[in-house]
Amino acid sequence: MSLGNRLIILVFSLLACLALALVAGCGKKAWPEPDAKQEVFAFSTVSAQMHETCLVVQAVVSGNWTNLDGIFVELAPDDCKDCPFRPGERREFSLNSPFVVQQEHLLAVNVCGLDKNASYRWRLVGKNVFSGLREVLSPVGVTSPVK
Repeated sequence: MSLGNRLIILVFSLLACLALALVAGCGKKAWPEPDAKQEVFAFSTVSAQMHETCLVVQAVVSGNWTNLDGIFVELAPDDCKDCPFRPGERREFSLNSPFVVQQEHLLAVNVCGLDKNASYRWRLVGKNVFSGLREVLSPVGVTSPVK
C-alpha cells in the first residue's frame, strides 16, 4: 500500500470518527436526573390558618415521607392577586425544631412573628435527604388576617 493510499484511509477514518461523535452528541440537552421514584415524596394536602401572630401550616406527606429532611415556608404579602408568587421571605425549619410537629406522614409547621392584621401568600417547600432530588413545592396558599 502506498503512502498516498494510507493517507487517504487515515483521513476517511478520522472523518468517520468525527461524524460518529457529532451524531452521538445530538439529542436531549439536559442535566441527568436520578431515577429515584421510590425516594420521592409530595404534599398531597396542604392548608394553613393564622392563629394570632403565627401561620400554622398543616400538610399530609405522601410517598416516601421518611425522606423528608427539612422544611421551608416561603412568604409574600398578599397585595397582588394576579401576580406570580415571588416570596420575599423564606424560613427554614429542621424536623426537630420546636415549631415543627411530625407524626409519620402528618406535618404541622408554626411560622411565628407575623402581622396578624396582614394577609399572606405562602408555600411549603420540602427538602429530600437525597440532595440530587429537587425540592418539593406545595401549591401557593393565601391566609386572611385574624379577626
